[in-house]
Amino acid sequence: MNTQIFHSVNASLFFSDKQVNLLVDGIHGGAECGMSLMSGNTVKQMIQTEGIFSNLHLILFTHLHPDHYDQEQAERFIERSTNTNFFAPGLECGIFDYDDCKEHYYSINYRGIEISVIPTTHEGKAYRDEINCAYLLDFGRERFFIGGDALLGAREYRLLLKHDVKPIDIAFVNPCQVLCQQTRRVLEELNPNKVYIYHLPYEKDDVYQYRQLAMQAVRLCKNTKINIKIISCGQWIGGNEHDLY
Repeated sequence: MNTQIFHSVNASLFFSDKQVNLLVDGIHGGAECGMSLMSGNTVKQMIQTEGIFSNLHLILFTHLHPDHYDQEQAERFIERSTNTNFFAPGLECGIFDYDDCKEHYYSINYRGIEISVIPTTHEGKAYRDEINCAYLLDFGRERFFIGGDALLGAREYRLLLKHDVKPIDIAFVNPCQVLCQQTRRVLEELNPNKVYIYHLPYEKDDVYQYRQLAMQAVRLCKNTKINIKIISCGQWIGGNEHDLY
């Protein structure tokens, strides 16, 4: 695979094709909602602009819940790293004008990568009014869908079909999404080459037993055409840090 991907914890995903380095939901808290804080090593890299934070071109956030976005740490990093752009739905600044994409599928080309913002409802009745999105990242050779905490149903599927019919290499979805029958139907229709369940805390922080939900989600897909796995915290896909730095 040409694009190298690193998943640290929660919903954090780092992508690099050696031309562009992009981070999604990678500056976060989460302890207050049963997820994990960034590891000490990740915080050190962020402060010293090293590792996945060195030569970082773009940070995207799916929404502003603390397990995806830490406002104070994100703002400090953006101030220090003047070459890094960002976007978070609901904020006034960033590479997108949020008014352009808060109700409609919206795409831009950023350094040769086609980035599509898919406006969605946050899963869970308590969060239905939250500003939220999913992303489709097209690196040219490879394409990735990032589900975040989106409610993935017929509307989102129609948006994807209307604007984009090219195959998806990897879809990243959380356990609750896969446990939902309508989301499994969407995944079967989209038919990505691989589906990874992510958005899990470190095992020591898993007070709400998200890992058990993830394993249950995998079992539900056993007799379907969904090629699904659970991605581990701290896992590389398609390479490792020595290939990048």
